[in-house]
Amino acid sequence: MSSCNDEGLSYTCETKIRSNGIRKIYKTRYNCCYGTVREAGEFGCHAVELRSLQETVFALGGRSFLSLMAEAEVDPKFLNQNHTYFVDRSSPAPSDVANDVNTQNEGQTTDVKQDEPVRLRRQATNIMRMDVDPRDMTEVRTVVRGHMVRGIYLTSNFRDEQLLDTEDSEAKIRINMYNAPARIYTANCVRLVSTNNYAHQGVIHMLDGVMKPATKTIAQLLESEPHFSSFRNTINEVLKDQDTAMFSQPGQLTVLAPTDDAFAKLNPELRERLMKGQGCVHSVVEHHVLPNVICSTVIQWRARSTSLLGFSLLLERDLEGKLYVNGKLVITRDVVASNGVLHVIDGVLIPENARSFSQLLSSHNLTELARLVEAAGMAPMLDSLTNATLFAPNNYAIRSIPDEIKQSWMTNPEKLKQVLMYYLVQPGVRQAGLANNQMVETGLKGQSVRMNFYQSMPFFNAARFSAGNRMLVMDTRLNEILNAEGTYTVLAPPDVAFYQMPEEV
Repeated sequence: MSSCNDEGLSYTCETKIRSNGIRKIYKTRYNCCYGTVREAGEFGCHAVELRSLQETVFALGGRSFLSLMAEAEVDPKFLNQNHTYFVDRSSPAPSDVANDVNTQNEGQTTDVKQDEPVRLRRQATNIMRMDVDPRDMTEVRTVVRGHMVRGIYLTSNFRDEQLLDTEDSEAKIRINMYNAPARIYTANCVRLVSTNNYAHQGVIHMLDGVMKPATKTIAQLLESEPHFSSFRNTINEVLKDQDTAMFSQPGQLTVLAPTDDAFAKLNPELRERLMKGQGCVHSVVEHHVLPNVICSTVIQWRARSTSLLGFSLLLERDLEGKLYVNGKLVITRDVVASNGVLHVIDGVLIPENARSFSQLLSSHNLTELARLVEAAGMAPMLDSLTNATLFAPNNYAIRSIPDEIKQSWMTNPEKLKQVLMYYLVQPGVRQAGLANNQMVETGLKGQSVRMNFYQSMPFFNAARFSAGNRMLVMDTRLNEILNAEGTYTVLAPPDVAFYQMPEEV
């Protein structure tokens, strides 16, 4: 099976071969040479006019960066080496097309005059020679070097979650790639708006905001800010070293950090349980961590992601541009760390499995079961459990029990407790971990329940492999692949779907 992909400045073809149980993949990539570009659909590449670094940055709108370079007094020999520059845009550039610079002002013709390169060179040189007030050169040099990566990195060379070493030894630049639906590139969570701009001394990527260096880990960020004391104490005091290491080791995490004010808004009982390490506090922390870097710039309207706990989180942006996570306002975005990114939120995200049994019974309107639990005096015991499963009969099931039986339970709390213990399993079990006909021991000594699974979508069993499908599979030799070793998901259209296609197709 072969496929090719047009990636702008490169064109990649991949061939997969499976023979005698051995799978091989061959890749061929064609790249444009340095100083050449390729338009969409163009065969081959064409050369572009190369200018100096200063001219190119100036024309793209990076005047502030040129000023910083002048203040930093960067050695010209250093600048003559090939680098990739990530430049904060100080003013809108005339064009986002690589090396297609339109510098016209209002009233000018669209033709670029022959002396335009001379004018650009003179203006850029003036900025580079501007007089500046004495200041701490070390800090300025650090900023400039934190935007410089040795070597040439085009967007075709980027990989998602790639860390680029800058000329500032302590700062790194994290590259992220998103499809939303068009491809978006970010550097330290700042969007790239004009990419692959060639100059004599390297390539320039323009940013639509100020890129801040990533020098601290997430653990160090949390430690350095006093308004994270509650969240920090929850991690440090309750979860100990096993989870604090997660925030200090290399990685690609997104942490949604609630402030102390967010914890103060919690129900006092719930807050006290969390501070004492009760109430599945481990789950609460994991629900605030995503396994990949999510930058706010890619959330255009709504998006979903999954926390380390395995639960879904809804990220959405309102008409005013405010960002929310499960309804909690993001008050500070994109605090970049060396091992991920941190967003500050004004509320604590409580997953369902971190709620007490009493809270779950209330939220699911299981009023009849809650009444029995209260009558048996079991609410405190159930709420203190951290790893348990309750098979909860709904209101209809309990109301179907004869009144005389329920009355005997209500007058004998110990007997009622024995009944309810039959619905409790410790340690907790999940459906994914159960097998058909499995016996699970309950909280009532010597008593177990049998688990059975039944097909809930019988049409999968009854569906026949259609003649159209068989013909399609045979014609494309997919039958050879599907007969080979492996696991597959096949989306199989029935005959009626083929009949609905245009005859010529």
